[in-house]
Amino acid sequence: MDSSARVADFISRTGILKAKQPVIVGVSGGADSLCLLDCLHRLRYSLVLAHFDHQLRADSGEDADFCREMAERYGIQAAIEAGDVRAFADQGRSLEEAARLLRYRFLARTANKHGATVIATGHTADDQVETILMHFLRGSGPSGLSGMLPSTALDDWVDIPEGEGVDLIRPLLELTRAQTSGHCREQGLAPIEDSTNQDPSFFRNRLRHELLPELETYNPGVRNVLLRTGHVMSAIAQLHKDLIRDAWPRVVSRTGERASLLRVEPLLDLPLAVQRALIRQAVTSMDPHLRDVGFEQVSRGLEFVSAGKTGNRQAVIGDLELLHMGDEVLLWQPGSKVSFVRYPQLRSDKPHLIKVPGKLKLAEGWELVAGAGKLTPEDQSDLLRDAVNDRVFLDADRLDG
Repeated sequence: MDSSARVADFISRTGILKAKQPVIVGVSGGADSLCLLDCLHRLRYSLVLAHFDHQLRADSGEDADFCREMAERYGIQAAIEAGDVRAFADQGRSLEEAARLLRYRFLARTANKHGATVIATGHTADDQVETILMHFLRGSGPSGLSGMLPSTALDDWVDIPEGEGVDLIRPLLELTRAQTSGHCREQGLAPIEDSTNQDPSFFRNRLRHELLPELETYNPGVRNVLLRTGHVMSAIAQLHKDLIRDAWPRVVSRTGERASLLRVEPLLDLPLAVQRALIRQAVTSMDPHLRDVGFEQVSRGLEFVSAGKTGNRQAVIGDLELLHMGDEVLLWQPGSKVSFVRYPQLRSDKPHLIKVPGKLKLAEGWELVAGAGKLTPEDQSDLLRDAVNDRVFLDADRLDG
């Protein structure tokens, strides 16, 4: 089966594309992206070639010229843009992160401009191996160890607002780099080689050119091992998602834009792995920009939920903290507005005057009703048994006015 047929089979099995659907194709000029471009063209998709010049090399403009020529060769439109990645990185990002953000923002803008909802990139099985290993080294659970998915919604990506409604697809995820290079040779395509792919200052390059070859001296089949790990973890990650989706409404309720309530008993009744996943998701749902919600932060938070005392506080990560309230724990940004629908609350912290008899309207539809009378024997019995949850009795003789 040639590469085009394998890509067609992968697209059919995963459902990442519809027939003749408009596609923005990210093309660097290397073998992987040229193979992707050629295969999708042969499969008769409506394509726009998109190339982003990162300006990390003095001759990077030549890559842009090459991509324009490739667009002309295939008779398709080209979208070419350049960005100062180094200047963007100086704002507090790594060079790799800055390049990724600018590149995908450009691709998303290109999709919006051309009315496309799909961006295709040339990630291969080798990229998948590197991604899984990279996540392992940095510390990750099943989701990270699943590697890249055939399709990812850009809505979920942080700092890419242009990506709403756009999916990123990876049609070459089951082809190796050797196979994409072979396809280019067979079709008379002459890829260009980006010298930054050899730069050892980039983490992924060190992993690709140094660590993986070293691991292969221990196990020549380590790449296949990592791919199998990705498949196993992908199934586990999906199970986690299903369990979290089912447990979420029982455990977590939003009480404001920057506040959530976690019910202690329902949370602690769940399996430990699901407890951890719920804590992590509760935190990231509050602040999607947080990217370092790791095992230690989650474990400390879970320990606080299970062993903390009412009124205790604990910092989580960023500006978020946990406040223990007994049966529930508030995860919030201190100072943000919180609404407790199930509890009666004053609308402000100013003193309120209430007449007797009389009523005082409270927040969330509650009201406080005041009246005068004598305690009945039943009332006294309820008080002694602590069975009164919605009434408070005051000694009228000791009240002033």
